Amino acid sequence: MLRNPTLPNIATILDGGSYSLTSRANGYDCHHLFSKHFCKKHPEIVTKYGAPSVLIPTSVYKNTGSYGNSKSAQHYRRLEEQAFQQGGLHEVMKLAIFDLINAF
Repeated sequence: MLRNPTLPNIATILDGGSYSLTSRANGYDCHHLFSKHFCKKHPEIVTKYGAPSVLIPTSVYKNTGSYGNSKSAQHYRRLEEQAFQQGGLHEVMKLAIFDLINAF
């Protein structure tokens, strides 16, 4: 569930695109919208370097569901896989977008 149903200030998203082409900046991290774990599990669909990504503040990045290896991050990865099994990449992207909004 979303903690805050309002949209984030998109001015804090500096760049986006495939991971390999997204720029970098101090104080920001390039966040995979499809987790690296998902990319490793499904390399025939999307690679870590080709995955859609956004450049967001590090403080926001640390709030995303897939950040790190905590129990909640592992739970997020299970949700991501369930979304894929139920509706394909479209559902994974929806999950990623809601997660990103929630991270703000």
